[in-house]
Formats: sequence, structure tokens, C-alpha cells
Amino acid sequence: MNNNYIDIPVFKVTQQIGEFFVGKVTAEQIVKMSYSDVRKLTTEREVESYLGIQRPLDKKRAKQIQEYVQNIDATFPTSIILSIDEDKAFFDESSSILHVSDDSPAKILDGQHRVAGFMNLDTGKPIPDLCWVNKSGDNVPFELLVTIFVGLDMAEQANIFSTVNITQTKVSKSLVYDLESYSKTRSPQKSAHEIVIALDKHKDSPFFDKVKRLGKKDGDYETLTQAALVEEIISLISKDAMIDRDYLLRKERDSFSNFRKGLSRSDYRDGLVFRNAFIDGNDKLILQTLLSYFLSVQRKWSDAWDKKNTASVFNRTVGINALFRVLRYFCAEIYLTDDYRVIGQQEFDRYFEKIELDNGYFENLDAKSATISKLANVLTVPIGK
Repeated sequence: MNNNYIDIPVFKVTQQIGEFFVGKVTAEQIVKMSYSDVRKLTTEREVESYLGIQRPLDKKRAKQIQEYVQNIDATFPTSIILSIDEDKAFFDESSSILHVSDDSPAKILDGQHRVAGFMNLDTGKPIPDLCWVNKSGDNVPFELLVTIFVGLDMAEQANIFSTVNITQTKVSKSLVYDLESYSKTRSPQKSAHEIVIALDKHKDSPFFDKVKRLGKKDGDYETLTQAALVEEIISLISKDAMIDRDYLLRKERDSFSNFRKGLSRSDYRDGLVFRNAFIDGNDKLILQTLLSYFLSVQRKWSDAWDKKNTASVFNRTVGINALFRVLRYFCAEIYLTDDYRVIGQQEFDRYFEKIELDNGYFENLDAKSATISKLANVLTVPIGK
């Protein structure tokens, strides 16, 4: 075919809906064949208008995908689903090549954010550095799987869009973090996950039987999600857990260890109080300090901490979020004068003795983000020496 066509190696599939094609294209090709005008990317798509919904591209999510594409283990193993007008595609049975005209953008029924991950969101053009993969020193195109429907009417497009975008079940964050346990390489995600599992399983832990694993409850009082706790611990370790994970996967440990240099007061104020411990592989210190802290909270306000107290904010995510804010403050104050170390329960006990709040204060508070700041403020007092 001439230069006005993109040639895609495919095989033909027959199902109840009819025939469609499954193949592969380069990241650069799919950006070029999907959008001729970047404005179409950031506003509602035709099939969405047909369904009466508006779901424009989430630029923040697209940026996250652009960052993910640069990771050493980046992968998109599922198909991007496209719809192409019948007069814009020709299938050559003899060569199993689908020739697609490049003068009419394909409609994306599923995968617009994956495509945007390779695109300059201002110009709509491919980002060259993201469209290539370095394999053993040789640059090769980043390839993507595509499922292509040819000649679908709008009702058929809407049906496919609804099936894959609206009725599909989302994977819980807790399950995603749980899968980190199978990783052979350290990462903030894996360390935080393993710490949460230890807190959940140990009978003497204040979190015993309070954590909802994999997004599902096994008991009557599991009100704290695994994902919420993991994300709080990650925030004590890393500003960008995905970048840290990628460094470790690439085994660039020398570069990674350099992150410790120049750790300043502002770094601690950002909440990275356990970063040095993580870099040094001392996850045990993090676990021991967390145990000491929450055991102290449990000792001070035993009734409010009781998992059967359904009115207590300590049995909701907002209460735990507030307590983590106080922990960051306390650890930052300690580590600014001492090198990082295990902070024992007695140190936390002396801190909480200064706070004159009874158990009833923590009951029937609103489960709103404003409660996090309010609660953290009343629990933050000068440490003193």
C-alpha cells in the first residue's frame, strides 16, 4: 500500500458480534492513527456523547502513565480497542495485513489513557523518548496490542464501550499491594505491604484483626483497609515510590543510596522520617517504631481504640490518617537531633500524657477530610526535652 496507510499485522477473529482483528502496532503508530486533533483527546468522545455521558481524559492519570512507561518493567499486556470506519480499512487475506488509512482517526473504545501515555498532551504528537525501548543497547519500538473493529455502527460501538468501561470490576488497591509480596526486589510498596501484614497478624499488635485484607472483610470489626495503611507507610518512606521501585529493579543501588545525602529539616517535614531506614534495608526498625506508637495510642485511649467501638474515629481511615500525621511530627522532631533509631513506647507514652482528652472525644466525629486536620492539630503538642 502507499504511504497514506499504516500496515498492521493481524489475525482475524470471529465471534457473535461478527469479525474483528487482533494485532500489534508501535506506540508511535497508535498515537498517529488515533488522534489528528489533540482537542478530541481532552473533550468527550463521540461514543460517550451517544451514551449521554461525559468522561474527558484525566490529564493527571495520563501523566502517571507517562512516568510508568519509563520504568524498566513497564507493560501493557491487554488490548487497546479501536473502531475504524469501513471505508478506511482494507484487510489483505493473503498477507494477514490490515491496511488502515492515516487520514481518519480511529475511535478508541477502551485505552485512551494508555495511548495518551505516549503523547504530548499539548500537541497530540508522539513523545519519541517514550515510544522506544532500550533492549541490550538497541532501541526498538514500544509495541501495543490492539483489537480493531471495522465498520461498527454507533450502537455497536456504544455496547462495546459500555461492556469494557462501565460494567467491568475494578481491581482493589489492597489486592495490588498484596501482590507486591511476590516481588523479589525491595520497593517502598513491598516494604509497606509486609509491615502492614505483620501489624495485622501479630496477636499483640494493636491492629490485630482490624485490617481488611484484599478489600474484603473476614470478621465483624475489620474497618481499616490494607491499602490505606500501606499508603500511609509509603508516605513515610518515599516521595515517589514508583521511581524508587524502578531504581531498585534496575539495581542502581549506588544511585539510590545517594538519596540519603543532604536529608534536611524540610525533608523530614515532608514526612520522609523512615526514608533512611528503608534505604539501609532496616524495615524492622520501621515496624518496631510503628508498633510502639500505636500501642501507646491504644494504652492512652483503650476504649476509643477498641475495635468494637463503632463510634470511634480510630476505627475509621480518617482517624488513622490523623494519627500518622502526628507520628510524622514526632519522629521528625526526634530524628532532627538523633540519627534514626527505634523510638520506644515509653517515649510515646510521655508524649501522650500531655494530652488531656478522654475516650469520648474520639466518638461520633465526621468521617470527612477536615476531621483529619482537626484531630491531628489537637494531638500535636510540643515534645520538649
